[in-house]
Amino acid sequence: MKDWQELIDKYPELFYILGEKGERLQLLVYTMECGFGWYDLIETVCSRLWSEVGEKDPEFKIDQIKEKFGGLRIYTTKDTVVSEAIISFAEAHSFKVCESCGAPGGVKDKKAYWIKVRCPECT
Repeated sequence: MKDWQELIDKYPELFYILGEKGERLQLLVYTMECGFGWYDLIETVCSRLWSEVGEKDPEFKIDQIKEKFGGLRIYTTKDTVVSEAIISFAEAHSFKVCESCGAPGGVKDKKAYWIKVRCPECT
């Protein structure tokens, strides 16, 4: 089973402040505040952010990943035209992916005060 630490370990340069010798000094994202259904979507974002932005700018980091108003939100230390495009696409796409299981889904208002994206099976 995939977990968030696996993703963080795969892209440590995006999530950690690294020391002079490459040692991990501080984890910037303490928890992922969303369901595992978005794991593959977030992994794709991390891959694209690393290859398009992070490799060129060591100060570019991911600050926070969470669900807000039913959709994925990803916050970074720096905004670039490229990073904003990658993140905006993923955030828009998240409204079509079940946050629980990753299957195609849609926005569900399970409770009057909380919006979630769910597939028919997870509703």
